[in-house]
Amino acid sequence: VYDDQPPIFINCPLVGPSVQSGTPVVWNDVIAVDNDQVAALVASHQSGASFSPGRTVVSHTATDTSNNSVTCEFTVTVLQTESAAGSSSSSAQSGIVS
Repeated sequence: VYDDQPPIFINCPLVGPSVQSGTPVVWNDVIAVDNDQVAALVASHQSGASFSPGRTVVSHTATDTSNNSVTCEFTVTVLQTESAAGSSSSSAQSGIVS
């Protein structure tokens, strides 16, 4: 059977979070389904990681057993916080994406 259909993501975040520096960014597991079988799901970053200040594109690529692939991407934005003295500080809140 010839398979030319790539996997489909069923929960790729449409928009990534904006969080304060030092805040771990957590998102729900990214899940891919396929009409045959997903052979690999590779992520550029892991949920729960801390990111450097600025914008970071997070990508997940799913590949099926027929080598069809699809990529899910969203951007995480980390804001640098400044204390009254001008040094950076961390927020205790988690950035959670669903």
